[in-house]
Amino acid sequence: LSEALQINTSLNVLDISRNRIGVDGVISLGETLKTNTSLRELCLSYNDFGNDGIVGLCDGLEMNKSLRTLYLRKNDFNDEGLNALSAALKINTTVTSIHLEENMIGIKGAFAMCEMLKVNTSLTGLFFGWDDVYDYGYNEY
Repeated sequence: LSEALQINTSLNVLDISRNRIGVDGVISLGETLKTNTSLRELCLSYNDFGNDGIVGLCDGLEMNKSLRTLYLRKNDFNDEGLNALSAALKINTTVTSIHLEENMIGIKGAFAMCEMLKVNTSLTGLFFGWDDVYDYGYNEY
């Protein structure tokens, strides 16, 4: 799939949620994001790829110029993964909406996202829920 997406110029939406793509699969998609110019929406929810997967995805997300919406619900990453995502979103200027519900996000991850929001001007939708941030993390910044 990743090889095909490096060549394909017409696919706009890819939903591979609940497919157990694993760490290697999402890292491969990250490589694809470096060169793919057509994908606008990527749904990776419920794949449980953890921090290693999100870090690999972010390598490509930094360079991608077409992706607008990213669904990462319930992939078992924590603050470490969210730090990588925050760093990528400081560079990426095309993602406008990101869904992070049901991950293991804590206060440090929430703070990293707040710092990212100070420099990212393209993100218009950021979705959290069922995490470990609580009131303190949301109110601190």
